[in-house]
Amino acid sequence: MQEAERITKPGGYIVLVATAPGWHGGELAPVILGKTRKTDSDDMIEGTLVRLGFDHKDYYYTSDFGTVNKAVRTYGFIFGHRAQQYLRDHQQTTIKWKGRTYYKVV
Repeated sequence: MQEAERITKPGGYIVLVATAPGWHGGELAPVILGKTRKTDSDDMIEGTLVRLGFDHKDYYYTSDFGTVNKAVRTYGFIFGHRAQQYLRDHQQTTIKWKGRTYYKVV
């Protein structure tokens, strides 16, 4: 962080883009992770960035795979059997995500 601040002009921004805490895997996070959405790493990252003086803005977006088969082959490949089964059972072709942009003015 010191190097990022050193090379940023006064009044400039340091920006980090990530998935919002509790949204690893998008809207199916509870399916993938079990009942809880947040992970210990979510808390660690969030706490560290707050201590470093970052603020954030959240936004939503949707991944549209077009067909259940494509959703299973791409999203399901990454997130595993539970996600694949859920997509098939619910004939789901889209996944909603919550993103978070962290920013800090130097």
